[in-house]
Amino acid sequence: MRILLSLTALLLSVILLQLSSGGLGSLDALSGFELNFTTAQIGLLGSAHFVGFFIGC
Repeated sequence: MRILLSLTALLLSVILLQLSSGGLGSLDALSGFELNFTTAQIGLLGSAHFVGFFIGC
């Protein structure tokens, strides 16, 4: 029972992390648009986000 509880907590935390990470990309684009960035700069911002995620892993 203890293993099942630990596994459930781990999977729930991974699900919440993935949901929050998925919402971050659209917020980057919206804030870049609001700050009058060009579309190329917004694209580089999105790419840099995932490059940083890859390096962090």
